[in-house]
Amino acid sequence: MEKAIAQLIRDLKAEDPHIRFAAARILGELGKNSVDTNEALIESLQDTVWFVRLAALQSLKELNRLNPDTISKYIIPLLKDGHEDVREYAALVIGSFREKAKDAVVYLAEALQDPVWYVRARVAQAIGQIGSEARSVCFSLLQCLADEEIAVRLSALEALGLICVNSDNKVVDALKDVLSNEAQPLGVKKKAEIVLKKITNKTSS
Repeated sequence: MEKAIAQLIRDLKAEDPHIRFAAARILGELGKNSVDTNEALIESLQDTVWFVRLAALQSLKELNRLNPDTISKYIIPLLKDGHEDVREYAALVIGSFREKAKDAVVYLAEALQDPVWYVRARVAQAIGQIGSEARSVCFSLLQCLADEEIAVRLSALEALGLICVNSDNKVVDALKDVLSNEAQPLGVKKKAEIVLKKITNKTSS
C-alpha cells in the first residue's frame, strides 16, 4: 500500500492532467491518511487544470485532513477560483465546518456576487451552516432575495432563518416585503413565511 501511495503522489505531478486527476481521486478513495498525502493534495489545489484542483479538494475532504487553519490558508482562496465547480465545492467544504469557519464569513459574503447561480446558492447555504457567527452578513443575504434565480433566493431565505433573530428589524421588514411582492413566486413566499415565523420566535443569545 505504501508503495502504491508513493506512486500516486508522484503521479500528481505527471504531465497528463488526466493522470493527475486519477491520482488525486484514488488517494481520496483509498482513505489512507499520511502527512505526505495531505501535503501533496494541498499542493495540487494550485494545479493549472480545474478538474485536478477539484479532485484534490474532494479527496482532502474525504480524508478528513482539513481544519480551520487549512480552510483559511488554502480553501478560502478557492472561492475566487477560475472554475465555477471548484468555487462551489470550496463553499461546500467551508460550510461543513459550521461555526469553526467563522473567519470565512466575509469572503463568503463577497462570493454571493459570483456570476454563476449555483455557486451563489451554495455560498448562501454555507453562510447559513456557519450559524449565528455569520449574523454580520445578513444584509448581504438580503440582496439575494432579488436574485434572478429562485434557487438562490430560497438558499438565502434558509440561511437567514438560521442566522438571524427577531431584533434584526431590517431582515424582518425584508421578509415582509417578499410576502407582499406579487412578482415573487409562491414557493419563495411560502419559504419567506416560514423563515419569518422562525426569526420572530428567536432571540439573540
